[in-house]
Amino acid sequence: MSKVITEEQLHQNYIKLVKIIHPDLNPNNPDADRQFQYLQEQYEKARKILGVRTQYQASISISLKEAVTGTERYFSAPDDNQKFVLHIPAGVKNHQIISYRGIAINSIKDAVLHIKVFINIPTKFSIIGDQLILKENLPFWKLYFGGKVSIYGPDGKIINLVIPKRTKRGKMFSVKKAGLMDRATNKRLPLYIQFFGYLI
Repeated sequence: MSKVITEEQLHQNYIKLVKIIHPDLNPNNPDADRQFQYLQEQYEKARKILGVRTQYQASISISLKEAVTGTERYFSAPDDNQKFVLHIPAGVKNHQIISYRGIAINSIKDAVLHIKVFINIPTKFSIIGDQLILKENLPFWKLYFGGKVSIYGPDGKIINLVIPKRTKRGKMFSVKKAGLMDRATNKRLPLYIQFFGYLI
């Protein structure tokens, strides 16, 4: 009968060996680096057999525009010898965790990297569920007399609107295909714009 080893037992044995052969603990051994690298490789092979992958966690901050249109980030491995590009998809949500598999980090060639995304949301904008709301201040006379209004959307593009006469303070308008990206349909959702008046 073959002996079955658990992930925890494998890790415990690995740590014991690390404490013995780590290069920092063997400064007079010229083969310490090679032996330690070999240990890491064998440890990863054993983890693969058990169906376990080494996992790393990190976080990034992106702008609201990048959340709408998608973006890229360049990452460096802890040893700075490996650099790779991570694609942040359009429609990513605030605090969402994106997992990238098959990442090569240090001597590990099949790691999983979990990235938590933080969106820097400008004070004018707020996100409620999938709804992106923009609160825009206009002179009171503009609300009363109505007319053309040009504002910047979340992607930096100008949105032109015509608001009717005697628009009430706090009135909500929706602009099609100008809000967040819906990843399920790959289409832009509406942007909701709420107008408030101020005296000049």
